[in-house]
Amino acid sequence: MDALIIISPCVDCKDTHIECKWREDKVISRSYFYGNIENALHRCTLSDLERFEHGLDEQRGQYILDVHKKKAKELLSLKIATTRYRTYDNEPEKEKVKEMLNEIEKRYKEAKDVDAICGRLHLATFYLKQQRFKDVQAVISSIYKKETLLYDGACSVNRVIQFNDKKQIHEEKELDTANDISFFHSDMCVPDVVQAELRICKEEIIRIHPLVYMYLLEFLVSTESKIKQRKALENLSNEVLKSEGGHDTDIGFNICGYCHLVVGERNNALKYFLRSFEIRPSVRNTCLFYILCVMLSEPVGGSASIQ
Repeated sequence: MDALIIISPCVDCKDTHIECKWREDKVISRSYFYGNIENALHRCTLSDLERFEHGLDEQRGQYILDVHKKKAKELLSLKIATTRYRTYDNEPEKEKVKEMLNEIEKRYKEAKDVDAICGRLHLATFYLKQQRFKDVQAVISSIYKKETLLYDGACSVNRVIQFNDKKQIHEEKELDTANDISFFHSDMCVPDVVQAELRICKEEIIRIHPLVYMYLLEFLVSTESKIKQRKALENLSNEVLKSEGGHDTDIGFNICGYCHLVVGERNNALKYFLRSFEIRPSVRNTCLFYILCVMLSEPVGGSASIQ
């Protein structure tokens, strides 16, 4: 197996490096390849990221295949987009703000194929924050068209994602790979429920199953249609329960409980929050905040357990 060490341009993390491993024309492990790049880029400033991007072709052109160079560029575009988003609203001039948002959207679009789902989910999140709900739904529709995907994340033990259960999987067909969507503590282009997780759990990075996050977005943009909202909540609940046994599933239960709170189902919400605490019994579990909100709002009756 070949390998290439790429030194991060970040002044404050000179000892951080990206080690890319490959075989023929396929990345062996997304979690290894992407994870190293994500972690190395996390503490880089915007100028560091842009300098890294500018020098990528010269630094790597002779050593690494185009498929890996393309993925590295997509990850850089994604990181530049999330970094720019943190500061755009500090700009006092409206025209400048518009230009910055256009540039951010362009970057998210450049990164939409970083894997089968997550790049698109980041783009959809940007549209959500800009209240462009039809664009969110259009992005989600493009994900549904993929039908069958391999799952290479850690938030579930299930290795296949199928939007069409009737479609058979052919062994000889190469499937796209979907991975967990990740958010860093400094990210601002996230829904409020995810922002709460980042602020309360105090983790440097959190990862969410891509379908759990996709159904969350679908739920958030379906408020005008009770039928669509109910369907999205059912899909979210089913996916959270199916994901049990994976890592960080407490976050999925918190998200599901939050959505039940939004539609006024406090009993169901409490069940999910209590299950989350069983998975992660910690004062840093966001479920405790939600449980307090439920208890202070009005008495909750019934049995609090998930079958």
